[in-house]
Parts: sequence; C-alpha cells; structure tokens
Amino acid sequence: MKLEEIMLSEEELQEGKLKSMVIAVLAALSLNAHAISMDAPIEPSSNQGSYIHDADKDGSAGVNGALWQRFCREYADDCKPVSGKSVVPFDVAEIVNDEENGAIRPNKTPDSSGWTKGEKGYGKCVDYSIAKRDALRKKGYGSDAMSLLIIDSGKHMVLLVKTDKGPKILDNLEEEPQPASKYKSRVDDIEVNSKWFAVKQ
Repeated sequence: MKLEEIMLSEEELQEGKLKSMVIAVLAALSLNAHAISMDAPIEPSSNQGSYIHDADKDGSAGVNGALWQRFCREYADDCKPVSGKSVVPFDVAEIVNDEENGAIRPNKTPDSSGWTKGEKGYGKCVDYSIAKRDALRKKGYGSDAMSLLIIDSGKHMVLLVKTDKGPKILDNLEEEPQPASKYKSRVDDIEVNSKWFAVKQ
C-alpha cells in the first residue's frame, strides 16, 4: 500500500480533531458522546429570533444564526479557531470571570447592534461570555481550552473552561467559577472551534 493511500487528508484530520474536541466538551459536562450529531452542526439561519436562540417552524431551536453571522462579520478573528495553551489555571479563570463581571454592566434590553465583546461597558449574558472568551484567547489559551454554551432553553449563555481544577463554568450570574457538572441538564447548544452543535438531553 502506498503512503498516499494511508494518509488522511487535511479535511479528515480537522474533522477528527473537531470530533475529539466535541467529545471532550461533552465529557466535561458529564454528557454522553451520543448527545449530539457530529454530522449535523447547526447551520446558522437567517431567522431573527430571540437575542440568543431561534425557534424553527418545527419547534426545534438553535443559536441565533443572524446574530452569530453578524458577530463573525464584525469580529472575524473571533470566529476562527486559535491554537494555544489547552488548560487554564483556575486562578486565571477566576480573575477573568471577576474582571469581566465587574467591567460590564447588565443590560436587560436587547441591543439591536447584536453580540459584542463587552467593549461598550454594558451587555447581556452573551456579551459577558464572549468577553471572557476573548480575554482568555488574548492570554494565549486556545480554542480547545474553552467553549461557549447556550443553556436554559436558549435563555442564557455561559463559558465552559478547562482548568487545572477540572472543567468550570464562567457565568455572569455567579461570582465564582462553577463546576461544569452543575450545568449538565441545562445545556442546549455547544460551540466548539467556532462551530455550533445542538445537544439532545
């Protein structure tokens, strides 16, 4: 057999890496690998639903594609996978959570300009979560160290972080990073390497 015949294509290698990353996120949440369909990442829709979630005609839901697409147009680099350190020291996660929770004022009215990284000084759970993700990326942590999660029937977003004290959730409603296991039954969608997957509970 020729070497070319046993080598995986770059696309196959990337698919394998993505699958491994998704399985790691599910394991961090104590969810079974069959909780999602790897063959069917959520395709961003053009529907304008809630600030976080869209409701489809058949009753299913997913990340608000219109706002995710707008965010990716405005912050293109933030929608690309990044390499870097894969484990965040707990004290770093704690500091980032505290700093971003303090830097952004809660805004209960949806901002028509869409999702941001909190640079306006106010925002909703989405903006807190993306700001924390951005802060960790700037500190040299890669895509495999964190994942955005949509929870509570599409009403809330948090950030899952792999720390040296186990997987933790950075939540703007909590002062301290929380154990990921507390959120197991609340997860709707997960973001891995800038792709979204629906979770079947």
